[in-house]
Amino acid sequence: MARVTDHVPCTALYVENVEQSLKDAMAFLEALGEVRRDGFSVTCLVDHPDQLVCLFKAEVSKLVDGNHIMEFTRLRGDLLLFALLLREHRVYLATGMLPILFRGELMPRCRLGPSTEPRRDIPPLALPPAE
Repeated sequence: MARVTDHVPCTALYVENVEQSLKDAMAFLEALGEVRRDGFSVTCLVDHPDQLVCLFKAEVSKLVDGNHIMEFTRLRGDLLLFALLLREHRVYLATGMLPILFRGELMPRCRLGPSTEPRRDIPPLALPPAE
């Protein structure tokens, strides 16, 4: 399993064992969709039950100091789903629990209907004259 640290950006983490980290990423992503591995990267097209899609990529790179880092990239698709996948990956690394995506979890705003749209009949704010 990868070592999760607080000072690493949320889209990357240090890894100690490259091959094991790629296997962990594959196991995580296999629960979400069809996985393709190409060298040091793993790609998966994740299809959420809320009709959201995200092409998720995990890639291991070697840093100048000799350490390895696994970086997660959203190649295309929904940004909220990508953020959910990052959070679920951290949960998977900490607990070993595979993710389950539920309908209604990431309902896009456009599907919620006109009642959630901002009101358009609000008059503009009138500021008092400057003294």
